[in-house]
Amino acid sequence: MDYVTVMFVATVVLIAVLAWSAVRARGKLWRKLTALGALAILVPLLYVDVMGLMGRPKPITMEWFEDFHEGAVLVGADIREGQAIYLWLRHQGESEPRAYVMDWDRDTAVKLKEAAETAQDLATDVMVKLPSDQATIEERSGLVFYAEPQPALPEKPPPDEPGMIFQPSVQPTP
Repeated sequence: MDYVTVMFVATVVLIAVLAWSAVRARGKLWRKLTALGALAILVPLLYVDVMGLMGRPKPITMEWFEDFHEGAVLVGADIREGQAIYLWLRHQGESEPRAYVMDWDRDTAVKLKEAAETAQDLATDVMVKLPSDQATIEERSGLVFYAEPQPALPEKPPPDEPGMIFQPSVQPTP
C-alpha cells in the first residue's frame, strides 16, 4: 500500500473508534445516532478530500518526511513572478516526482534560473539540496539549486597495453 492509502485507513480506524466509543457511552439515543451519522458522512468526505489534494502542489515548508539533505532532481519548475515558485522534484531512490510550491522570492528564482541554464549547457539535471548545516527547510534561502556535475570519463588504458588490433578473418587473395 502507498502512503496515502495507509494514512486514509489509519484515519478511518481512528474515526470509527471515536464513533464506537460515542455509541457505547451512556446517553440518549439521538446522540448515538448523531455519532454514527457523522461517521457515515465523514468517511466519504475524507476520501474525496484526500483524493482532491493529491494533484495539488504541497507547500515545501510542510514537507516533513522527505530528506532534502540528500538532494532531489528538479524535473520541472514554473516561476510565477510575484506569486509563487512551483517545483516538481524526484527524490533520491524514488521513480515518481512530487509537486511542491514555494513562496515567491526573487533571489531563489534567479538561482533556479541560473542553475537551469548551467545544467542545459552541461546536458545534466538540476539538483535541489538543503545545506548540511541547516536542519529544516523552513527558510526559503536554504534550498540550493545547482547543475549536476558531468560524470567522469572512463579511464584510459595504460600505454603499455595494446589497443584494438584488427585481424581480418578473410585472407586476401593474391
